[in-house]
Amino acid sequence: MHTLLPAIVGGILLNVQLVPDKTVHDADNGFSLTFPGNFPIERPTGGTTQLQIGGDGLICQVSTSRYNASAPIKFSDPKKFIEKGWSNDDWRDVIGAAYSTADFSNQGLQQFPSGYAVRLTDIDFTLGDKKLGLHGHSRIALSIRGSRFGYVNCTLMGKSAEDVLSRWIWIVGPIEKIVRSFVLDPA
Repeated sequence: MHTLLPAIVGGILLNVQLVPDKTVHDADNGFSLTFPGNFPIERPTGGTTQLQIGGDGLICQVSTSRYNASAPIKFSDPKKFIEKGWSNDDWRDVIGAAYSTADFSNQGLQQFPSGYAVRLTDIDFTLGDKKLGLHGHSRIALSIRGSRFGYVNCTLMGKSAEDVLSRWIWIVGPIEKIVRSFVLDPA
């Protein structure tokens, strides 16, 4: 059932439809995630993305895999690796190479009562030439649980950093809900 609530937007009274959140538990890929019920869902075939959701230019992608011992980043204790204090260099080592430029901020660690931890950050980035390329902002939740590695990356892109920021501020609530709901299954 959808609920209509009155809301004032730009001085105009509108009825806003509230859609219940959806939760996906993907047992095959070992994760769960909650997101706004009006976001379309895609399950890409091939590649490393298991789930893609979004709307109005926002794309949230989930990727999970088993830890690859031959990966460039090595860790003997996944819990210590996630829970240690991360620097911008740590983020660059883990995911920064995908971007032409990447500035990390709003970093933190979310601890669940069970002791499970998720590392969070925001990224202001460019793809391609800084003046002619695409600008973007992402909120990422990254975790390692046992032998399972995964992340959710919610991204909004535009022609300028100002354009992206002006749109981001209107959707930060749903994005925060998405990244903070990301949980890997125990491996």
